[in-house]
Amino acid sequence: MKPTLFLSIPVFSSLVLVAAPLASAAVIYPSSATTDGGTSSSLFDVSNLFDESVTGPGDTLPGTVSNNNIAYVSADPPTGGFPVTITVDFTEAVDLSAFYLWNISHNTSDNPRDRGVRDFSLTFYDGAGATGSQIGTVYSATAAIGPLSGVAIPSQTFTFASAYEGVLSVEFKMINNQADPTRWVGAREIAFAPVPEPSSSLLGGLCGVALLLRRRRSV
Repeated sequence: MKPTLFLSIPVFSSLVLVAAPLASAAVIYPSSATTDGGTSSSLFDVSNLFDESVTGPGDTLPGTVSNNNIAYVSADPPTGGFPVTITVDFTEAVDLSAFYLWNISHNTSDNPRDRGVRDFSLTFYDGAGATGSQIGTVYSATAAIGPLSGVAIPSQTFTFASAYEGVLSVEFKMINNQADPTRWVGAREIAFAPVPEPSSSLLGGLCGVALLLRRRRSV
């Protein structure tokens, strides 16, 4: 009987691990940011990138005719040209699994939505202000153009292949805008997702497996 019992235990435990859900993740906002691209005015400060208090990637932001005080817009053209580097800091080390972006939305005759960020990269560091050691490899992606004014702005989710752990700062490099390289670049909002923690049901399942193993070994 014992060989049969021990062969059945891995099958049972693997079923518990696969079936157990992960706890839902909250949004992680930076605590501060700096930019080397300048700003078009005080109304478009880089701190506008994390002032909307979003709760997750399902949140949309109101489409608006004006992005005053709600979006970041670089100098026109960016100070020093492209790319524009935004360095964000966290108050404590965090483990990150994804990046959320709400691109700029403002459709007028000047067509600013063409100047929302397009190609970008993220570089992670274990020190403040993009100092210390780089964590993992540089993440690169392409963002979609923002919607027309008056249309709710959805988030764009960029999930990392593996988590970046122990992050204190990130360099968010705006390599170009959507369609007008002679002008400014901007974005409406950014946020990050933490690495999901095991849910209570998963922990309970693991405890149950451990108890079952102990009991069967004592037989």
